Amino acid sequence: MINTTVSSALTVNNPIYDRRGDGNSSCYYDTFDLSVSMAGIYYIGSNSAMDTYGSLYNGSFIPNRPDLNLIVNNDDSNGGTQFGFAVSLQPHARYTLVATTFADFETGRYTVAVSGLQRVTLIRTTIIGTTPVAPATTDSSQTFPTIILNILNTSASSILTSDNPAYTRPDASNGSYYYDTFSLMVPMGGNYDIGSNSVLDTAGSLYDGDFVPDHPDLNIVKYNDDSGGSSQFRLEVFLQAHVKYTLVITTFNERTTGPYTLIVSGLMLVSLIRTTGIAVTHMTRTTTDRFSTAQTTNAYMINTTAWSTLSLANPKYARPDTLNSTYYYDTFNVMTTVAGLYTIVSNSSIDTYGFLYNGSFFPNSPTRNLVISDDESGGNSQFQLRVYLQSYAQYVLVVTTFYENVFGSYMVMTSGLGHVNILRTTVTITTQIPSTATSVFNTKTSTTGYMFNTIASSIWTNKNPTYARPHGSNSSRNYYYDTFDVTARIPGLYTIVSNSTIDTYGYLYNGSFIQNFPLWNLAAFDDDSAGSGQFRLNVYLESFVTYTLVATTFSDNTNGPYTVIVRGPTQVSIIRTTIESMPNTTTLTCM
Repeated sequence: MINTTVSSALTVNNPIYDRRGDGNSSCYYDTFDLSVSMAGIYYIGSNSAMDTYGSLYNGSFIPNRPDLNLIVNNDDSNGGTQFGFAVSLQPHARYTLVATTFADFETGRYTVAVSGLQRVTLIRTTIIGTTPVAPATTDSSQTFPTIILNILNTSASSILTSDNPAYTRPDASNGSYYYDTFSLMVPMGGNYDIGSNSVLDTAGSLYDGDFVPDHPDLNIVKYNDDSGGSSQFRLEVFLQAHVKYTLVITTFNERTTGPYTLIVSGLMLVSLIRTTGIAVTHMTRTTTDRFSTAQTTNAYMINTTAWSTLSLANPKYARPDTLNSTYYYDTFNVMTTVAGLYTIVSNSSIDTYGFLYNGSFFPNSPTRNLVISDDESGGNSQFQLRVYLQSYAQYVLVVTTFYENVFGSYMVMTSGLGHVNILRTTVTITTQIPSTATSVFNTKTSTTGYMFNTIASSIWTNKNPTYARPHGSNSSRNYYYDTFDVTARIPGLYTIVSNSTIDTYGYLYNGSFIQNFPLWNLAAFDDDSAGSGQFRLNVYLESFVTYTLVATTFSDNTNGPYTVIVRGPTQVSIIRTTIESMPNTTTLTCM
């Protein structure tokens, strides 16, 4: 387990937000950019004299919308009044950690610690308020300090025409409205004012990240129609530094065209780049015997296909519309270099179901990041997704079935303006079956899968640490234990068993073991499945992922020797990591 720590202090210069989101709380906060180089379970906690509160966000944190992008939040799980939570983090994804307090307007020092498989990147990004003060003195009387604010304006002008794309506004159930999109980014976090100036009756929307025309409510931060006066929209928002936002300008009335100007006012000049994909029509005119043909549009559609099979080795989950975790599924990373409308369709003899996600897919939370889903729009019980894809944005396609426990082969085809990179990313279960040759003369018989044993021996002594093991006596914290780092080079099914005259108990953790929180990260546990009071864990290990094995006893205050045997498709690395009062000897042998 590797710890990354950072210390800071909440002061009266920190920004304030409504933590509870009910308009009745005012808490100072810090923000941190968090990223990891290795996927896994990480534990994030605080240490402070203050009563702390922590929240983790997928991507950006928006102070006036603290519920947006929220992954997890916590108050007191780290003991006392400290926040603490365990969370699965993806490599090279950007997360935002918000450290604040339970009570309003509380200040003080604190430390954040992140424990996991690798050291993490944890950078404080809080914009601290600084107020230039100009005191003036007249006749021994000093005036109140005055705040000097320099407001800078950034403007962009454009025209809505009949060549612009059209969509249905977030506040409208139907209709067709021309729109423009702008990529918006600021170099300094703070409050900004976004408005329009036009003879048109305008409406504006701001999105965190991408704008998806088919789902105008997705990623939306704020929408407005007339707050700028004279039928102009106005958005007053807090923008994070170096975060990509998408600004959409449209009209209140359908199919309205005309010029307009956008104005963004704030502490700094901003980057405001028009990104609208304007329809381009290639026209061919031919003339025969004085007759001119009608203009025709040449539309080139590019198809990309992928084949796969749902099998017993595929993982299962509960579809968003069900409660039973009995549906096999595949996952695909989907990305295109050309923004536009795409069709994703399946072709199979089985009844398929398709789901598309913006960014990441979480099997335990299948509605999170969901963009669109479909069952039978492709005909013959096949799904068909018609969706607008942003260029270079990552989507996840989940292919599953309408009926439970169904498997079979299928094809996925994407059609659109550009080539689509579609890469299968499913982690499947692979089981190696041993077979041995019994005759030295039978040269055609070979071994298809050897099973390797890795053995580690140790002794529980009075020098070992003790803890309150899960499922143990409620009154005892005196179970001696050892910890081992377990890493496999080849993914697959492994069996971990103990051999001892003592009644043993085994626990396997996905990543780190936290003594005071023995249920965090727990992946598997067992008492007597191997017989004679010995534990046996049948587990699937990913390649080059470090797991923690905790070997302990059924009864408290028990010590003595034991052996752990790990059996699987390859030898594993099993390293004793117990911290005790004096060094103890561990021997590793491979059979």
